[in-house]
Amino acid sequence: MLQKNNNNREIFVIDNPSIKDLEEVIEVLNVVFSKFPGNRTYLAKDAQDKISHLPNPKLFIIKDKDIIIAFTICYERYPNYYHIWQLGVLEEYRGSGYGKALYEKVEKTAQDLEYKGVTMNTFNKFANNLVLAISRGYKIYGLEKT
Repeated sequence: MLQKNNNNREIFVIDNPSIKDLEEVIEVLNVVFSKFPGNRTYLAKDAQDKISHLPNPKLFIIKDKDIIIAFTICYERYPNYYHIWQLGVLEEYRGSGYGKALYEKVEKTAQDLEYKGVTMNTFNKFANNLVLAISRGYKIYGLEKT
């Protein structure tokens, strides 16, 4: 399934992603998150093990030529709610609307699948994502001091 975003790049949606589908995305995830202290390195197998048994796992990706520049991995977390598990945009593409385009696509997909809403978790160190989520109407439901 393809959709053009506001930067005229296609959003590819992959249902039940295989380990092969996840390998390139996990490579990008590790690049994106390497800039933030305390994040672990993921393997494609880790991601597949986490999502393979969950309902409606999907991978959403945006490419520039053949390079993945933005992605999100989602699944049904609670009954009637879709969950954004991982979301990332390569640093040089941030601020260009790719994160927003992914949120819009996930929210539309959740609506099409008749979910009540979308959930996600984030941390202060991902301030851009936190601001984007709040600007899209997401509510803060819990705070932790770590």
